[in-house]
Amino acid sequence: MKKGLLLLMMAAAVLSSCEKDKEIKKGEDTIPTYTLSLNKEGGKAIVDFRTGNKKSQYYYSLQYAFNLGDSDFGEPVINSSSDYMNVEIYKNPEGTKEDKLPTDGSWQLLLTEYVTEASYVEKGEIKWMERPMVGMLINKDNGVSVAQVKDDNFESISLESAKAETYKNDIDVIGIEWWSTNRTTHKYTIVEDNYYLIKVADNEIYKFRFLDFYGLDKATGKAEKGNVTFQYELLK
Repeated sequence: MKKGLLLLMMAAAVLSSCEKDKEIKKGEDTIPTYTLSLNKEGGKAIVDFRTGNKKSQYYYSLQYAFNLGDSDFGEPVINSSSDYMNVEIYKNPEGTKEDKLPTDGSWQLLLTEYVTEASYVEKGEIKWMERPMVGMLINKDNGVSVAQVKDDNFESISLESAKAETYKNDIDVIGIEWWSTNRTTHKYTIVEDNYYLIKVADNEIYKFRFLDFYGLDKATGKAEKGNVTFQYELLK
């Protein structure tokens, strides 16, 4: 498989749109909360990169390309090898990073599983491997840029303070930095006090944070892996 190959199918959707979750009250503000499920039975199975064995209990085969201002995530698309666009994300400093986005350039954010490079140490030497990751990519060709904010109060972020931040437009500026793996439970946990400011225009900036990797599935009502829960709000 070519390095960093992301299989992005632009096929017809099969699931209904994501509806807004119940709002979670934080401090004095009520911020809309959303959950998007990346699971699809019969889709692409996650492969354990260490053993090569498939983990058939979970499938990350769906992707969502959406705009923050719409509050509508549309129909998820199934990843497939039959019809794809390349997204190459090289982390190896010896490689050259290149990326291509889906032909429909109207979207701002893409939540999906993609292939990137991860480093590891073997006998004191840094090596690189291709590894599938669940993450969020931005459409820099649509003018989207992102600033990461750490150790700050999410509710207190203002438009004025957001304008003073430094923004980047790397396709994976959000990427996979919002989750980590608990070595004890072997579950994904959301990185605390880690927020994002997403700028789509000079005076249109959203504050954004992830809340859970095991959100409630709308069909079953159960908390399942791959149900990504997050909040965002337009700063005024």
